[in-house]
Amino acid sequence: MACACMTSPYSSIDPAPPHPQHANLSTEELGQDILCNVHLPLFDRYRAMFSLRNLGSTEAVVELGKALVNDDSSALFRHEVAYVLGQLQHGASVKYLEESLRRTNEHVMVRHEAAEALGAIESKWDECERVLKEFSNDPDEVVRQSCLVALDAADYWGGHNNNEEEDLNPNNDSINDIADQEYNDKSQQSGGEEKKDSHESLTATPLPFVLQKAVTNGRKIPILNHFNVTKAE
Repeated sequence: MACACMTSPYSSIDPAPPHPQHANLSTEELGQDILCNVHLPLFDRYRAMFSLRNLGSTEAVVELGKALVNDDSSALFRHEVAYVLGQLQHGASVKYLEESLRRTNEHVMVRHEAAEALGAIESKWDECERVLKEFSNDPDEVVRQSCLVALDAADYWGGHNNNEEEDLNPNNDSINDIADQEYNDKSQQSGGEEKKDSHESLTATPLPFVLQKAVTNGRKIPILNHFNVTKAE
């Protein structure tokens, strides 16, 4: 029987498959000796990252979280760590993701990924919602939109809001507000074209990349689709 670290329960295609020797290593060895070893190639560190993700234990999540907040070698690496924490949706990752999001000097792509990961953690939703609402007013546009999209998608798909009619209303949510603002800005730039209604502008207006991942044909796509976290059959 293969070690759990070798078998991915996710449908995503991992660019760095776990090394067979990882089956002989402890969670701490995977985290401290490989994942956080800045002297190793990124490819090897990614292999350890996916091994830890496949294990999925609290201890594995803690090692990933430590890498997210302690690494100073690569923003791309930290972005990928936040991504797999979003796949795991484990409550133990919340404090690390929150710390990453709070770092205003962190690269925006890392903060963006941390926000979306927080939006996927249902087991500690009250805590995640509080953080996301706080940073929905962040000065950085990408971070701000990431938090709004995470909040909106979590309510719509995660059942956090029990008012189904309100959730299904396409004319009263944060995504449409942002889409309308994008449309209005572009309309003013083009000479003041007549404003379209909320639903139409949502589909007709070019949206920033954060919203493009959350809106298709006027309907919101679950944030989990961004992570591609569908469990393998």
